[in-house]
Amino acid sequence: MTCIFCLTIFTLTLGIASIAKEAVNENVEELDKNNVLHIYPRIHGTYIPQNMIDEIKNLDNVVSVISQYNIYGLLEESKNNPIYNVTINGFDFNEGILEENIDYRGMNVSGIVLPNLTVSLNGEKVMEDYVGRTVFFTYEYREGEKILSETIECKVLGTYSAYGAMEENPLCLPMAVPPFLF
Repeated sequence: MTCIFCLTIFTLTLGIASIAKEAVNENVEELDKNNVLHIYPRIHGTYIPQNMIDEIKNLDNVVSVISQYNIYGLLEESKNNPIYNVTINGFDFNEGILEENIDYRGMNVSGIVLPNLTVSLNGEKVMEDYVGRTVFFTYEYREGEKILSETIECKVLGTYSAYGAMEENPLCLPMAVPPFLF
């Protein structure tokens, strides 16, 4: 009788352990499907070499690698009315979610996301006050031997939580910018 009782307890424990293991495996698989990993250079303003990007693309479970670009320029309210010198990082709003689960996927958005900071270049400016408004980003680029200037008009889609100086917190612009910037 004691042996049957022990066997029953053992079988019951084994069954519970099996069910728990199956539940954990399902949760891990779901987590793997929803996990997104962003890899940035250690030093802001530098880039990850193409050979490293190619190696990352070949790692197990890596679905895609989105190239990161940094563009330096001037954010303006209007011509000759600067807000601040900024860095813009390319971000694919259709594929990725920004910090704090800012999710524009499937919305076909076009615009820019600013860090939620207050800056002081031409008077104090609160970035959150620009949400829904149009701003301008002026940058320079090289074409052959010429240095050209371009201004992009952007609608401010929103802000993300940021800390520190504006120089440490880039603006996010969709990947669909002029191809010569990549």
